[in-house]
Amino acid sequence: MDRLDVSGLEADGDPEAQSGGAWELAYPRALRDREQALLRRRRKGAGVAGDDPAVGLALSGGGIRSATFALGVLQGLARRRHLGAIDYLSTVSGGGYIGAFLGRLYTREQVTDIDDVRAVLECDEVVDAASRGSGVAGKAAAAGEGRFAAGQVFRWLRENGRHLAPNGSGDLVLGGAVILRNFLALQIVMLVLVTLLFLVLQGPRLAAELGMPGSWAAIDSALALLPLGPAGILWWSPWVLLALGWLILAVIPLGWSYWVLAGDFTGGPEGPSGLGHNLRPLWGLLLVLAVFLVAGIWAALPVVRVNPGVALFCLAVSVIAAATVMLQAIVRRRAWTGYRPERQQLPRETPDGPLWLARLPAGSEHQARREVSDWLRNGLIVFAVVLGVAVIDTFGQTLYRVVAEGQLLAWLGMLIGALAMAGAAGRRLALLFGGTPGGERPSLPMGVAAALAAAALYLSVLTLVSALAHGVAWGFGDPGVAQRSPMLLIGAVFVALLLSWLFGGTWSFLNRSTLHAMYTARLARAYLGASNPRRVPTVNGKPQVEARGGDVTHPLPDDDLSLDAYFDRNDTVRSTSPWDKGAPLHLINVTVNETVDGRSNIQQNDRKGMGLAVGPAGISTGVRHHVYIGPDGLVKNAYPLALDGGFRVFESARPSVRYPGEDLSLGAWVGISGAAFSTGLGSRTNLAMSLLAGFFNLRLGYWWDSGMPPEKRSDPLAVAGGNEVSEAGAQPAGTAARHRLTRAFESLFPVQSYLVDEFLARFRGVARRWWYLSDGGHFENLGGYELIRRRLPLILIVDAEADPDYGFQGLANLVRKARLDFGAEVHFLDDHEIAQTTLPDQVKTQLGSLEMLRRGPWQDEPVPDSTGRSRRRRVFGPPQRAGRSLACAALARVRYDHDPERVSWLLYLKPALVGDEPADVQHYQSHHPDFPHETTADQFFDEAQWESYRRLGLHIAEKICGPERDGLTRFVDPLSDEQPTPEKA
Repeated sequence: MDRLDVSGLEADGDPEAQSGGAWELAYPRALRDREQALLRRRRKGAGVAGDDPAVGLALSGGGIRSATFALGVLQGLARRRHLGAIDYLSTVSGGGYIGAFLGRLYTREQVTDIDDVRAVLECDEVVDAASRGSGVAGKAAAAGEGRFAAGQVFRWLRENGRHLAPNGSGDLVLGGAVILRNFLALQIVMLVLVTLLFLVLQGPRLAAELGMPGSWAAIDSALALLPLGPAGILWWSPWVLLALGWLILAVIPLGWSYWVLAGDFTGGPEGPSGLGHNLRPLWGLLLVLAVFLVAGIWAALPVVRVNPGVALFCLAVSVIAAATVMLQAIVRRRAWTGYRPERQQLPRETPDGPLWLARLPAGSEHQARREVSDWLRNGLIVFAVVLGVAVIDTFGQTLYRVVAEGQLLAWLGMLIGALAMAGAAGRRLALLFGGTPGGERPSLPMGVAAALAAAALYLSVLTLVSALAHGVAWGFGDPGVAQRSPMLLIGAVFVALLLSWLFGGTWSFLNRSTLHAMYTARLARAYLGASNPRRVPTVNGKPQVEARGGDVTHPLPDDDLSLDAYFDRNDTVRSTSPWDKGAPLHLINVTVNETVDGRSNIQQNDRKGMGLAVGPAGISTGVRHHVYIGPDGLVKNAYPLALDGGFRVFESARPSVRYPGEDLSLGAWVGISGAAFSTGLGSRTNLAMSLLAGFFNLRLGYWWDSGMPPEKRSDPLAVAGGNEVSEAGAQPAGTAARHRLTRAFESLFPVQSYLVDEFLARFRGVARRWWYLSDGGHFENLGGYELIRRRLPLILIVDAEADPDYGFQGLANLVRKARLDFGAEVHFLDDHEIAQTTLPDQVKTQLGSLEMLRRGPWQDEPVPDSTGRSRRRRVFGPPQRAGRSLACAALARVRYDHDPERVSWLLYLKPALVGDEPADVQHYQSHHPDFPHETTADQFFDEAQWESYRRLGLHIAEKICGPERDGLTRFVDPLSDEQPTPEKA
């Protein structure tokens, strides 16, 4: 598990870690000092006292729903004059849309100070000349002279609630054309490679048929005896025999070898004399070999009248026994010559004559059994692959034959009949083992349905490709009368190999073939472009939109921004820095997918990814891996400073040079942070969904060149993923061979190799140079992870993810990861504890326990407690979407294991309706029961939907913030003068 551990810090050799403990690992002092310098600068620009407690705002994922609700929250903060108090802005997915809008607004030359930013956020109507001169609208209009009208910015956001298709059917057609183009290109690249594979498989078969036609006829006759062969439904591929041979010669003997291994031939109850108890399995193996070999030879004699299958079975068992004996000899010899004792105090033994075959050296039995188990695993993988190829080749050549003979319809009829019989049998079994007492059919789990759909889809496509390969091999003639066509096959192999090699070298195809480019472009124009004067300029107070500037589908300069310019890493970027205007420090969260450890090949079954945060001071990934980028844009250092040869993610980041990774713009990073659906989904990644998403090219993730070549990192064997470093050990059997094969494939077809990894959900995290990045919500969806890392005194979390049943999945995930990774324990106050706080009464009434945020119905339930209270409000029954909540926010205390004196306070805002919302918001909810938690799949908001979410966010923020004269710091230590809470006691 990727978490903090202060034990053994001296062994790490990191001076800062030794002096500062766990927090120095999670948040190195150099990064902290750099961010503190930026905070002092931004606070001076925002007019905030330098000694006020630091405040962080986290905006959760949730697509346009989260972005729109968070916009309302930002407007509420601006109206209550609390916007300048926000020091950190941590965003995920949809929260990043509006977070990037706010950050880009600060970078505009037309914005001179935080008052201009407030004017834009406070102005929620279009400003015209008649409204100038009074109040906030007058300020916005006046600021628009030669700049832009604040109301125009707001209107741009509202009108682009359908930013993926703002202009209706025309944009849908355009988007569909882009999707179709990318889909076809992806299919061509992958199908050419698959066709090459099946064409190559025709080579050995063609050579065997031409070289020994008589023997091949006997093989065909044997294959016809397999199931469905005599009926003519299937024309079995000869590769089935290879799979069967591998099963007999390798898989079964490897399984048997595990039980035959013995550690000491004198360990039996009969004492040191005789053969020994543990040697009996080996003698039994030899006995089985002799008996079945004799029985097979006897049954095969012409004078013996028995079923030929008996002789075949006996000979097969004898072959298996012989192969097992050979494996035993190999394993036992390796035990004497290659293994090291598990305990160093055991002396190295030398075999005494032939005793090396009869026994194992002391302490090596466990290692020998482990190696045999590894071989068995690899053998089963090879068997599954060969059998899968054989089945596909069987369907392919059968399909080609029936088409060439004109029997396709009859064959399909027989196949459909066989499938119908199998389906009927399957339904009976399902009802037998999974039916309900009422006789209802069991529902099919989503994962099983996806797996079946993926299997059917890929089997169909690969069967067609295999049929094409057979057509090339037969010269597209009738297999019954035509001859093989070697020259056509050789030519087709050459063409497919050349095209695959050319496609594989076009690295840009890997990301351009996804939906990332279109998605990011629309996103950047809709949110970053909202403050672009080219889109919303004003001349003499009258809006003047540049030609096509009002079309979000049309690119214009100055929408997007480089990351160096956004974070002002070079003093020459702008005359006035965003920090001098009071801009918060923006942390953009994404996920590095890791389903397979890149070095040990161990499957990752829990998180399947690690968080990566991009901020003004550098990049952080996992718990303790950071690269610090200074104010000049150059790398200052990589952390941890040293691990005595251990794995360091940013090993290749050299000081005094620019970070070698791929430069991405602000819009690109925000687009990656919002890549909610792709082949990699973090902890929700599974093979079936990745196969389906890959085939249909539903890929929003991004392969990012991190600039960190794995060959230059310290530890050649240590685990490289999100779970930090494990003890180095011997590589599993077959690892070196698999690595050589993988490297050869990657060198020939690099693009296809990464696409195959995507399709098969094999993501190796940070162990390779290119990291597969996706939605930050795939790791942590609220954005609070990086704020808890920094142990800020006040953390404000806006949780607008889809949660119609108020199960708080995202919050539970944050609480769990905060405890495991940072030793931070989050305790939410109940309604009794909230009543004891020093908060104003009008704020207390908006706070409640987590349970009070759920939708009713409600009733008072008598629950006695230690304070003498006999009534406590509880939700009655399951949450109802038509009900109301009793609160819209909760308050929690955060304590840290390694720093018990430090306390953070977490204010948690949740979209909820308590009954005092504006009439239009309540009306919308009455007609849309899922509001305010409608599905994230809905990314096409109309005016009523967009305004309802914005207005609800504004309404909740204003109630929680309270009077303007009170700052957010009222939430810091509100129980300082009260008795300890039960959690504290």
